[in-house]
Amino acid sequence: CLLTCSKTFPSCFQLVNVRKAVLPRFFSHVKSAAHGSCLTSYPCFVPFADLCAGASEGSTQHVYLELQAAIAESFVLVERSEEMMVVAVRTYFECVLQCLLHCTSKLQGEETADVVQKLLEAPLATIPRSGILQCRPEQPVEAVAKG
Repeated sequence: CLLTCSKTFPSCFQLVNVRKAVLPRFFSHVKSAAHGSCLTSYPCFVPFADLCAGASEGSTQHVYLELQAAIAESFVLVERSEEMMVVAVRTYFECVLQCLLHCTSKLQGEETADVVQKLLEAPLATIPRSGILQCRPEQPVEAVAKG
């Protein structure tokens, strides 16, 4: 709903302080595994984070880093369902990829290195092995990188 609203009214996020009014609720929703609706909600998280990053003042990579951490926290809640785990793991790595793409296009030098370091320090060990083994890319990585 918010994605549609923001496409219809592109300036809607300029009317609020995204960091204070939107992101805390968004990350809380992510940490709760979307209150059980992660199969439909998780695929929208990275596009929504893109909108928030674009509307957020100052450094925008924090949106992706915080989303990544929130998704990692939600793994405990979705690990009993293989289908939910696959969606969560896929969204986690989409977030990592989007953060890297953002860094290489918007940041330079040490800023990029700092963000990449934070991504590498992220809790990859918290991803259950079963989630990674079940997650199959929908298209080859080469196609994603070119597209």
